Amino acid sequence: HDVAVLWLGADRSEVNVGEVLALKVVVANFGNVYENFNLTISYDSKKISTIPLSALAPYTTREVTIYWNTSNVKPGTYILSASIPAVYGETDITNNELVNGKVTLKPVYAVSLFMLILPIIIGLAIFLVIILIYHLRKRRKAVKPPKYQTILIVKPRI
Repeated sequence: HDVAVLWLGADRSEVNVGEVLALKVVVANFGNVYENFNLTISYDSKKISTIPLSALAPYTTREVTIYWNTSNVKPGTYILSASIPAVYGETDITNNELVNGKVTLKPVYAVSLFMLILPIIIGLAIFLVIILIYHLRKRRKAVKPPKYQTILIVKPRI
């Protein structure tokens, strides 16, 4: 009786929070009897999933893929691990856990529709203010009273 975790990896090392990440694990049965066991995949010692595996033939391997929905995980860098509890009669449990690989979850910044159109609204407001100032100046020039000239009338002396 000897089961082992041989390999653990993610399809990407960086994803945005909320994306789905494929995690692959290869397990082996080095013993000479069929084995049934649970495989637990975790990040920073927090369980992602436990998969029951049954009838793994002696001296064979099996690849297991799970899809991790990261929606409820905070942004950060996490260490992945996969483990199998000791099966009945197993004496070598040094290869029952594999800690391997970092995964970074990046934050997603939600942008509201208002924030997307805000620059357009501000630009339009500035444009309208410039046009208003232009028209007010033009109107002021058109309404200006005429300049008066002083005319000196001289009466001749008689």
